[in-house]
Amino acid sequence: MKQANIQSREDLQETIRMAQTGDPQAMIHLLEQFEPLVQRAVAIRYPKKQEREDLLQEAYVALIRAIQLYNHGEVSFPHYAKQIVYGATWSATRRNSRIRGKETPDGTRNEDGETLSIFDRIPDEQAAAAYMEPELESYLMTLSPRERMVVVEVVFGGMRMADLARREGVSLDTVKVWKKRAFAKIRKSVEKDL
Repeated sequence: MKQANIQSREDLQETIRMAQTGDPQAMIHLLEQFEPLVQRAVAIRYPKKQEREDLLQEAYVALIRAIQLYNHGEVSFPHYAKQIVYGATWSATRRNSRIRGKETPDGTRNEDGETLSIFDRIPDEQAAAAYMEPELESYLMTLSPRERMVVVEVVFGGMRMADLARREGVSLDTVKVWKKRAFAKIRKSVEKDL
């Protein structure tokens, strides 16, 4: 972090006090001084170009909040600012990934707004027939109802395992076990048929 303009800890503390009382020059000075911190906090999240600006804004807002809320004796300001800014960028990245995970890609809903299954999204009947082959049906029949549900809902339907767990009232680990068992049974059936 560059600290060329502020020579000592006391000078930094005084600049922070001035910024906290509303001095715009002191705030600008601190924002410029801690810009490398903001840039680094954003860079380590590897954001896509369109998300970079939003993440930079989140980081600057966090830095301003850190300046305003800083208590002058508990911890050094650079350390405090780093915790606040890095935490804000991490939270924003996590929030954005959750939102993206809940979005459905274009074309996966019908006219009524209902989510289409994977079979409904296949435009070619010949291609759809390949998924509906009796072999696939026979593999699914070897599974328990819960294992079949995981394969149909998660693998073919695109549902998130966490959403299925919530719907069924079980833990995410339970759904993962169902999926693992289903794949093991299908693999065993395929190997037997070869």
